[in-house]
Amino acid sequence: MSKSTAGWHISGEVVLQLGVASYVKALGNPRVEIQTGKFFRAGTDRFPLTEANEFLISWYGKGGLGGAFRYYSIDSLIASALQEKEKISPFIPSTQFKDKIVIVGGSAAGLYDFKSTPFTSMNPYPGMEITATVISNLLQQDILRRTSSIVTLLAIILFSSIISFLFAKVHSLRIVIGCTMIIAFLWMTVAFVLFQAKNLWIDITIQKSLSW
Repeated sequence: MSKSTAGWHISGEVVLQLGVASYVKALGNPRVEIQTGKFFRAGTDRFPLTEANEFLISWYGKGGLGGAFRYYSIDSLIASALQEKEKISPFIPSTQFKDKIVIVGGSAAGLYDFKSTPFTSMNPYPGMEITATVISNLLQQDILRRTSSIVTLLAIILFSSIISFLFAKVHSLRIVIGCTMIIAFLWMTVAFVLFQAKNLWIDITIQKSLSW
């Protein structure tokens, strides 16, 4: 799972996915707009959507305890609330949740609420963490953005032209192969750096046929 639905148009109304609805609530319920297959807007914030009205999720790390998000057991919270009521220093102060978005959910295997994500092989990924990731992506402006395949096509044309020029001008196959490998390495490095630093997804190769 690498995508999350923004919402749906039902009977003329916009119904938002849980994480998106929480984000909108946190902003103070601004005006919401979904342009099918184009973008989602809440107030002045705007995010790109796929043709299926989905966000590309930017993951923060493994799921579960010790993962990207902090966990609190319900019994500790109940005990802390009782301690505060009795004027006793609590295990978990209620002030720790001030101005925070709290998601209540379960992580027991028997609940069957584990989803496939890029980090599933490291730890099971509870469904509530996907909601938390969507909320954080929106609040932090971390949504993954994918460039058009045209960018990859133009890069391939450019690199092919350079390699063809080398074949025509340089009469050493070893040098041409070496330059080709360097170009390929630089292209992959650029794609990796932009993915890590800017949440920008560039296809290294053309994934589908292009038509005009």
